[in-house]
Amino acid sequence: MKLYVIELKKILQRRSTWVLTGFMLVLTVVYGQLEIHNKQNMIVEFGQLAGYRRFLDLSGLFIVCAFLVEIIVLASYYCEDRQDKVDVLILTAKRGKLYDYAVRVSVTLAFVICLNIIMLMAAFVICHVNYGYTGGGLPVREMHMLSTLEEKNIFTLICMYLFNVFNASIMLSALVVCISTMSKNSIHSFIVIVGVVFLPVMLEGIFKNGQMNIGYTFITSQPVMLIAERCLLESGPVYGWHIFISYLCSIVACCVGGKKWCSVPKE
Repeated sequence: MKLYVIELKKILQRRSTWVLTGFMLVLTVVYGQLEIHNKQNMIVEFGQLAGYRRFLDLSGLFIVCAFLVEIIVLASYYCEDRQDKVDVLILTAKRGKLYDYAVRVSVTLAFVICLNIIMLMAAFVICHVNYGYTGGGLPVREMHMLSTLEEKNIFTLICMYLFNVFNASIMLSALVVCISTMSKNSIHSFIVIVGVVFLPVMLEGIFKNGQMNIGYTFITSQPVMLIAERCLLESGPVYGWHIFISYLCSIVACCVGGKKWCSVPKE
């Protein structure tokens, strides 16, 4: 527990952590205000239901921004000790190796989940301040999808969305752990991680009719496209495999990163 606190302080005591987090929160507020300002001359739906719908529509963008902050902070966090040769001391210390690596993985996951929760709460408040608290009164359980399918329970969508964010947090943490432990340069790690996470999403258009398929799901585990409607309506038949592959890839990435981290550097 003592080592966990020490490692957590390493992240929280970084000035870049607070600066980037504060910047993203300010960006969330500003974007929310600009988004509704741009629609002031349009017919805009207001009400409690509208607040939930705008949250589902916009929060994915804020999660993407949170991912960028997490990658920047964590890539430098893992590479710092390797640059300073501190990892050699850890490997020769009592209870080193796997113990230290396990603590770092848990700290990474905790940081990613907490920052994602903060960003989601900010998005939720902004969306409801702008849309949800004016003219409320519609039943929360009524939500017509932009399709011919039957109505879905809004709470089911929110819960599925949060579960998908949790899976994405695990995937991102494992990816950062695996790649960062293989490089001593945080810039190189950042470039590789961003490429692996975002490039498949940018290439989504190459699939037929722009629809997500099992190959896209396998490669990315939907780390960026965190939209509950798509998860339920488009990938329903493969969603069980999607969850299994997410955790399997996370375990493999952690094992590969752990093997590299615990190996004694060659002189």
